[in-house]
Amino acid sequence: MEKAFDRIEWKFLTEVLRRFRFTDEFIDLVDACNRENHFSLLVNDTSTPFFTTTRGLWQGDLLSPTLFILVEEVLGRTLSRAVSRGLIQPYHSKRGCPIISHSLFADDAILFLNRCEASIKGLMTIISSYERAIGQFVNISKSNFIVASSTTISTIRRIQDITRFSRGHLPFYYLGCLIFLGCTRIHYFDTLLCKLRKKLTGWKLQLLSSRGRIQLIRHVLMSMPLHLLAVHEVPDTILQFVRRICTLNFFLSPHESFSLINVTFKRQDLSHLTSDHAEICFIRFVRSHKNSGVKRARVGAVLGWVTSLRSPWVCARVARCLLFMC
Repeated sequence: MEKAFDRIEWKFLTEVLRRFRFTDEFIDLVDACNRENHFSLLVNDTSTPFFTTTRGLWQGDLLSPTLFILVEEVLGRTLSRAVSRGLIQPYHSKRGCPIISHSLFADDAILFLNRCEASIKGLMTIISSYERAIGQFVNISKSNFIVASSTTISTIRRIQDITRFSRGHLPFYYLGCLIFLGCTRIHYFDTLLCKLRKKLTGWKLQLLSSRGRIQLIRHVLMSMPLHLLAVHEVPDTILQFVRRICTLNFFLSPHESFSLINVTFKRQDLSHLTSDHAEICFIRFVRSHKNSGVKRARVGAVLGWVTSLRSPWVCARVARCLLFMC
């Protein structure tokens, strides 16, 4: 949806609240909160006179997301009713699986239906009626449809003429999750690695201390793939790439060259450690100075996965070490 919060009609919102059987006092309170807002713009250090709005919800208000969900429920129930009445033929999955006609979250929506022309026209009729009633508009430039690879070109062109959407392809991201068909492939997660490298590009231009780099790695880099890891089983190769990117950001400057060798230590080699961190990655970094030509070494530790002091045996796990040599 295009400008989802800004285009909601207040009359439609009031009618939706009445259909959900909210009390008149609550409906009047919501309507008063929407109509009594006054805004002023600052142009060239000069504030304009206050003015009011005629539609839309205030973004940032705690009640606005709930009201938006109630409005979107109208579209969801309309689609479900159209499927039950046979106006839209849903997409049939394997036997025993439930029939899913739509998935709505905020202004992002995925609709599942058969590729027959009658179903597509019925869907576009519902969307047009919804746009006229609520005031929202579908963002055509960001909307697309996905069909099977065996679909003929004539069918694809007919769908484009009806919907005015462009054709999309798998895989794609929906709510931060990767939607794909078949087995997990490494190149599906190139977007995640590109985001990490793009984030590091801005950091390399800043003079950060080692403690500052640790904080950025813990709270920024390590939090970026958490949502994806909670949904998919990410290949070990991608996890190694993520760990390598974080390690290089901690120990290397933008102008240093290196070669990478993986070394694995046995459990008994780390049995004497008593730290309260679950995993310690020892890194030996050998760096050559241009002036003297003498190689100096330093040893650092990347700390992560904090655990309690009652479990020091976790530190005896196998630690993968990265040996950097110029």
